[in-house]
Amino acid sequence: MKSLTVYFDGGCAFCQRCKRWLGAQPSFVAMHFIDARSAAARERTGLKPAALLQHLTVQDDTGSVWSGPDAFLVVLFALKSYRELAIELSDPSWRWLRTRLFTWVSKNRQRIGFWVGTPCHGSMCAPVNAYR
Repeated sequence: MKSLTVYFDGGCAFCQRCKRWLGAQPSFVAMHFIDARSAAARERTGLKPAALLQHLTVQDDTGSVWSGPDAFLVVLFALKSYRELAIELSDPSWRWLRTRLFTWVSKNRQRIGFWVGTPCHGSMCAPVNAYR
């Protein structure tokens, strides 16, 4: 794997902030970012924006796609400062924790954005019902 494409919600202020943070982190692979609402995202994944907006979705340069909690692990594994954490969280005994944690983040991004000073407005980053 030489690169990862991260699909993010370009209409969500919190997601945009996360994108900027990820882009600034030292990583083992190149990171590219595509708005999940764009035609480019649909062309690359074959998925409609609604499907991409429900979950964090990442794709590597070979075409493999990860979504939801597994996508969070792939992104963390790609970052130099977070690889060890990703390895720890990938242990099967932690599956319950990572699933709950990453599902909670995805479902509460509007609330988290408010807490960290990046509030979302309107329905652009309404909570999603992911991973039920």
